[in-house]
Amino acid sequence: MNDYEKKLFKIGGGLLGISLFSVLAWNSIHIIETGNVGVKSSVGQIEKTELKPGLNFAIPVIQKIEPVFTKTVMINYSGMTEKDDTEELYSERTLMGEDESGLELGIDLLVEVNPVMSQMADMYIDVGRQGFDKKVLQPIRGVSRKVLGQFKAELIMSQRKEVEAMLGKELERQFQENPYFELVNVQLKKIYLPSKVKSAIERVALAKQDAKAKQEQIIANENLAKSKVALAKGEAQAIEANANGVAKAMIAKANAKAKVIKLESEALAKANNLIAKSLTPALIQQNTVDAWKIGGAKVPNFVGGGGSQFIFDLNNLDKLK
Repeated sequence: MNDYEKKLFKIGGGLLGISLFSVLAWNSIHIIETGNVGVKSSVGQIEKTELKPGLNFAIPVIQKIEPVFTKTVMINYSGMTEKDDTEELYSERTLMGEDESGLELGIDLLVEVNPVMSQMADMYIDVGRQGFDKKVLQPIRGVSRKVLGQFKAELIMSQRKEVEAMLGKELERQFQENPYFELVNVQLKKIYLPSKVKSAIERVALAKQDAKAKQEQIIANENLAKSKVALAKGEAQAIEANANGVAKAMIAKANAKAKVIKLESEALAKANNLIAKSLTPALIQQNTVDAWKIGGAKVPNFVGGGGSQFIFDLNNLDKLK
């Protein structure tokens, strides 16, 4: 190798060293984003202090930094799990369990937890990289089975509030003993029943609906009957009132007629009385003469009276005055 080749070799070696150093320097830089902390390990041993968000350094190959999400995490338990998991949302299948008699039940939950930022390194030391599964998902499954075992399948739908309250209480107790995650919220979304229990409940519900409909019909019929009775009473009262009115009118008319008759009788009696008082002997004689004259008969000269009565010359009454 001549001097020129040696010189080129030295230059190449220098460039290679610079390149290697650049690569190592670049790989030693780690940026931790906001909402995360870094867990650093050196030769496989985890350091107890979490790295804050921002620029951090680790020696390549020897040291390693893993970001850990520290914002609120939502676990959605549902029969539909097509969505991919993200740092903020985990999609899990329906939680299954058995009621107190051994019948299979299922529930869908929505659970929210907060990672404790200052405990992430300790969690890695304690349970490794499966800390979320062991400290969050497993306790939720265990609590769900425990709570479902305290209810009867045929009654659990009517005890939904009690189920949700008990789930919240048991999960809160579990997370109080968990230094790595805090429980934020628990929401019961749905309860799944065994098919035979569901069918039985549906039959009972239909029977209740039918009974309710019949009861409502009975009440409607009773109300109709009451309305008819009230209508009949009203009509009877109207007829009675009308009859009373007619009867009163007839009585009033009869009373008025009686009064008229009475007045006429009294007037006639007064007239007769006046006539009787006015019938003097002379007037009677005059009326007798007038009667003879009206009849066209010849008036007799004398009319004899009985007893000691006087005898008058009917044709010469004026002379006798």
